[in-house]
Amino acid sequence: MLIRGDSLAMVSDLSTSAPSSIAATGSAGAIDVDIRDHVGIGVDADPGDYSSLYSRGDLRIHARTVALAGRASIGSYTDPTGAVKVDASESVSISGRSTVATNGGPLEIWTSSLAIDNGGSIRSSAADGILAHVDRLSMTNGAMIETLNFGAAASGGVVVKARDSTTISGDDATGIFSSVVCSNCAMRSGDIRVETGTFSLTGGALMESGSPGVGQGGSLSITGDDSITIADGSGIRSRGSFGIGQIQLKTPLLSMDNGFISADTNVSAIQSFSAGDIRADVGTLIMSHGAQISSSSEVLSSGTGGNITIGPSVALILEGGSAIETRAKGEGSGGRIAITSQSVFPPLMQQGATFVSFEPYKQGVSGARISAAAGNPELSGTVEINTPETDIESQVSALAVPYLGAQSIASACAARASGQTGSFEVARSRGLPASPEELLLASDEPEGAEVDVASGAPSDADAASAPANNELAAGLLAMRGGKAEVAEDRFAKALEVLGPTGDAGLRSDAKRGLGQAQQARGDFGASRDSLQAAVALAQQADDARREAMALSLLGATQIAMREPAEAERVLVRGLEVAKRGGPGGLASQLENDLGNEAAAQQHWQEALPRYEAAAAHAHAAGRTEQEATALASAARVAVEAGDLERAPSLLGSAEEPLARMSGLAAVRVAIHLGKSYELLASLVPGADERAVNLRRSYVQRSFARLQAAAAGAQALGDARLDSFALGNLGGLYESEHRNAEALYLTRLALARAEAAEASDAQYQWLWQEGRILWAQGKAEPALASYRRAVEIVEATRQVSLVHYGSGALRFQRAVAPVYRDYVDALLTSSDLVGANTNASRRLLDEARGAMEQYQAAELRDYFVDECVADIEAHTLDLDRVLREQSPKTAVVYPIALEKRLELLVSLPGGAERFTVPVSAAELEATATRFREVLTDRTSRRYEPVGEQLYRWLVAPYEARLQQAGIETLVFVPGGALRTIPLSALYDGEHFLVEKYAVAVTPGLSLVDPRHLDARGGRFLLAGLSTGGEFANHEFDPLPNVTTELGAIRKLYGGDVLLDAGFEAPRFQRAVVEREPTVVHVASHAYFGGGPDESFLLTHDGAMSFDQLGQVIGPRRYTKAPLELLVLSACQTAAGDDRAALGLAGVAIRSGARSALGSLWAISDEATYAVMTAFYEALAEPEISKAKALQQAQLALLRPDSAFRHPFFWSPYLLISNWL
Repeated sequence: MLIRGDSLAMVSDLSTSAPSSIAATGSAGAIDVDIRDHVGIGVDADPGDYSSLYSRGDLRIHARTVALAGRASIGSYTDPTGAVKVDASESVSISGRSTVATNGGPLEIWTSSLAIDNGGSIRSSAADGILAHVDRLSMTNGAMIETLNFGAAASGGVVVKARDSTTISGDDATGIFSSVVCSNCAMRSGDIRVETGTFSLTGGALMESGSPGVGQGGSLSITGDDSITIADGSGIRSRGSFGIGQIQLKTPLLSMDNGFISADTNVSAIQSFSAGDIRADVGTLIMSHGAQISSSSEVLSSGTGGNITIGPSVALILEGGSAIETRAKGEGSGGRIAITSQSVFPPLMQQGATFVSFEPYKQGVSGARISAAAGNPELSGTVEINTPETDIESQVSALAVPYLGAQSIASACAARASGQTGSFEVARSRGLPASPEELLLASDEPEGAEVDVASGAPSDADAASAPANNELAAGLLAMRGGKAEVAEDRFAKALEVLGPTGDAGLRSDAKRGLGQAQQARGDFGASRDSLQAAVALAQQADDARREAMALSLLGATQIAMREPAEAERVLVRGLEVAKRGGPGGLASQLENDLGNEAAAQQHWQEALPRYEAAAAHAHAAGRTEQEATALASAARVAVEAGDLERAPSLLGSAEEPLARMSGLAAVRVAIHLGKSYELLASLVPGADERAVNLRRSYVQRSFARLQAAAAGAQALGDARLDSFALGNLGGLYESEHRNAEALYLTRLALARAEAAEASDAQYQWLWQEGRILWAQGKAEPALASYRRAVEIVEATRQVSLVHYGSGALRFQRAVAPVYRDYVDALLTSSDLVGANTNASRRLLDEARGAMEQYQAAELRDYFVDECVADIEAHTLDLDRVLREQSPKTAVVYPIALEKRLELLVSLPGGAERFTVPVSAAELEATATRFREVLTDRTSRRYEPVGEQLYRWLVAPYEARLQQAGIETLVFVPGGALRTIPLSALYDGEHFLVEKYAVAVTPGLSLVDPRHLDARGGRFLLAGLSTGGEFANHEFDPLPNVTTELGAIRKLYGGDVLLDAGFEAPRFQRAVVEREPTVVHVASHAYFGGGPDESFLLTHDGAMSFDQLGQVIGPRRYTKAPLELLVLSACQTAAGDDRAALGLAGVAIRSGARSALGSLWAISDEATYAVMTAFYEALAEPEISKAKALQQAQLALLRPDSAFRHPFFWSPYLLISNWL
């Protein structure tokens, strides 16, 4: 029968009945249904109606969609050869107890989407079994695919080929089954094979071959190209009484959360059959919440346990009472368990034929177990666990050379401080290579690099160029293999072969390769020199492509060295050159570099179109790595900008080119994407089911990328990248509060970092280890990890300096929190040991010392100078200074932690601690508000805000100040507190300055507290009375500058450089030649977010504070340092605490023992009033600079003053030495 049409709808029976003789031949009784659109059977039938389409021969249906509902059925019956084939181009759905069945020939379903639900089924009792060839298979709520053997010699099996996904969810009546239906027979159930992308078995659903009490279990095989998940009591099982089939799984990730895999013989087995074997060829196996893998013989005779083989894998993780077991209950022997994995967690200890975790094993609750037991202990099986940790000895080799102890070798900064020349100094790398997890992702190699060496020497080159080409080729291969040091040597040899007169193009290639190798090692200073030479040689050769490639790398080096303006200039020039004479990949590289330059400054909206343009250029040029890099960077920028719509789309786009990549570049991009997915998960708002599921999906994608990166790094033998992959995996587990696994992975990462000598990775994983241990309640080990992390940051100062990335962002996220967490743990530990004990005092002292280290690290980061904080060759004992030199001074360290404010107050009698219940976020917001209202000179809105800050920052210890007779408060502020004048804090009646002289310092270890003899000092007075525009800032004229300088000169004398006389070269000569004690500058000074944005206006333009430091700084190491630097008209960028750090660090950077400056610009008249009052007070014998400033501010606070508002008098800060 042939049925043809546009659609077919059936709600009643349609059947054919052919003579038995014809049916026997299989040539009659067939039905062919050829429908252009939709076949619906029982879709609109009343409940209880039966709709069917069946044949006694073959049944073939061809349509776009096929739907069975109600109690519909289609199939072939009675004919032992009748086949059923459903071919639907879009979808097949089977629901509501509908069925597709045959008891004759093969049953096949070919479609894109096969959905079976609510009791729908596909059944066969034929020897040919069932084939489902689909893109997606979904089975829910009692759905079943089943083959049955009613006693035949051969059983049909089930084959599912689902290209994208297989999802099976429901109770134990849901799943894929192959069973024997007979009484006490030994027939074998059919095999089940699934080949898919993602396989998910949840909710109690089963995949099972075999029947309880009868027959033999068949084999089961699942290949999941992406992952296999078995959860919620679901499982994969082969069972029977007369033998068990093998179970095989192959996937990158097998996750079992309260799921099981078993190949057990039944308890009722009457013969000594062995349990089945299980093999899991997986990249990572995670078992949790009582997950079980078992191959056991339950018979009381001599049945043996099966064998279980797992690996080779990257990681095996067991938790929550999970187990891997093979056992023989009777007199049989136990099986063999063989596990090969890079790591097994948790660490296990052996107890006979069983390995158990240190945490007690309780099924489904805690611990882990791997066991090969037997009823007779003498017949127990074996467990073999092969990991790098179990073969330590073979991995250890003797040192090739002896090393000289370096304890007595001075660091560069200490040698400079001592004034000694020609001394041996410890060499430090000036920077670090790019880290794959961080914001900026650099492309591995520029476009065209391979062409230079593959094409041989240029046509006009002589034969002598061939050896140079060989060296260039070797250098390029070494770079591709991640061997930067070897590459550097090869490129240097190429230059040697070429000589100073060799081919300019080849010399440019060699210089560019040398610069790239130096960049990869973090030697950015040398890289800049090499790349500038490469640019010049490319211009000499008139080769636009070579010039553009060199400019690309030069721009990247300048990004690392925090020279954003110069980096942008170089990269824009490079892009122009590339568009004139280079292939598309070069334009992609330079667009990507410009995106990195914008992202390094956190200009997300500028960076994103650059990355998208880079990806487009790369795609057009067929540059897979550059396309993946640009898209990954664009996705990270979208994450940073909080764009939750574009970020997932961009991440998905980056996955496509990544799938076509290999090697180190693929590992780097995978780590970067893994970190981006983790960050994206943390940004998902809400706690509803959708939000939870979305977060979970991002976490899973992060895991997949990082796990693949770890496998790739290990295969390539790159310990540094392996460390970052494993460490970020550990961080991912930490974010999920799975601390045991997180700790294990973190320690693996730490071991890899140590092998790679990667200090930037080592300190991160030690910090992470400390956090995890602290969360586990292990205070002492946590403190040890924090302490070691800080030691590494201090010893390898480059981790917070030159680095390919956003310097400020990196310090804020990856360096500052190390110190803060360390201090937090120390302070909390001091509570645990009891107040006022020696142990508590030691912890408080250690916390104060850690804060000092943090303040110095912050200055090093801001000024990008590892020696900026090394003021003195010898450290000072703060308690001794307060006790002997300044007994009426207290030093206050406000430490803003996530949920509280800690105040460490150093008094002449020692340090005391006070805790205030205010979060860091609330404190910062209030401080920012205070700065805002203080600059409104027309209102008193500052009073309630100032009162609140007073209650937090002063009131808790004010009684102790009064008891100790304190007259001067020295604050060590951080964050937003640097942006406010603490002298303006208000108790409801009085400002703080009315009670105490107030000074600030970026750290007490940075101060050399000595009294200033102003009368005996040498003064250099400089000023600029004219205004104007500079660096996009408009500055007003300062007409009172002449009067201001004249008043100071009248008091103390000195040299004056005014207006045209105040030019940078002349000022610098005066500082060097006259060695003044006090330098007073009455000119506009501006402090921005970085040292390159800060400057001092002079008549001929501006002078940077770097330049000022180069002139004055060296005097700090002499016997005649600059005692006081006064900037009477400076201002800081509002709302930028790093700008305030520039002002706070001006004394340090300039080499002055003290500095006086203002947070914002005030009127010229008010400036004159403050400055003249300050210098008049300073002339008094034995007065401190802090008290002189207090008197000047109090003079403006008089009732008759026109400058009583704190806008006028409060912005002035005395910085560092307050005496």
